[in-house]
Amino acid sequence: MVEPGIDRFGLHVEPSDNALCVETNVPRRATTLQRGDTAPPIRATLYDAEGNPVNLVGATVAFFMRRVRQRTLKIDSAPVTVVSPTEGQVSYAWQAGDTNEPGVYEARFAVTYPGGEVESFPNWRWHEVTIKP
Repeated sequence: MVEPGIDRFGLHVEPSDNALCVETNVPRRATTLQRGDTAPPIRATLYDAEGNPVNLVGATVAFFMRRVRQRTLKIDSAPVTVVSPTEGQVSYAWQAGDTNEPGVYEARFAVTYPGGEVESFPNWRWHEVTIKP
């Protein structure tokens, strides 16, 4: 079982029986799926630099994923469900085609606040997603 915690990148996901746990506080830990998987969803709690959950009231959140060392996005600005706006909790449900090509990918969430400002989580690197054959 993955232990809850906040990493220096501002991303953490609560462990759950029905959600993938994105854990970026363990070096080289990746989200791992099998080719064609569309469940469970990837859920995250987004934190600011002080370790407080990001207030997502009135914000929109998108999910991005690309193959490592490539600029072309496999998932480009896909809509994300805000599970708890005051607690910074979000969820992305994998769609058909998202996991159809095995490989190592990089993923992140982008928040657009009501004033139009955009902030990425994690904010200085991407979260690793591995899709196995």
